[in-house]
Amino acid sequence: PPAQLRTPQTADPSGAAKTVQATIDRARASLNSINFGVQSDERKKAYNDVKRFIVQAEDAMKQGNFVFGQAVATKAETLARELAGK
Repeated sequence: PPAQLRTPQTADPSGAAKTVQATIDRARASLNSINFGVQSDERKKAYNDVKRFIVQAEDAMKQGNFVFGQAVATKAETLARELAGK
């Protein structure tokens, strides 16, 4: 029979959950360093996009979809860092 493809994240769900959560936490930390009120409309939209990505990542984790959760959490972290100038 063909070998099953397993990523490290799907092979160890508890480790995958910790990895996704750590990425979410970093995204939140970057987001918390941003003063929302002084941002342009475009940057406010990006800020809100980060928040939506975080919610999507958390929902994916609850469903056990750690690969998608990590992908969305990484998007959130990347965008949050750009907004924070890091």
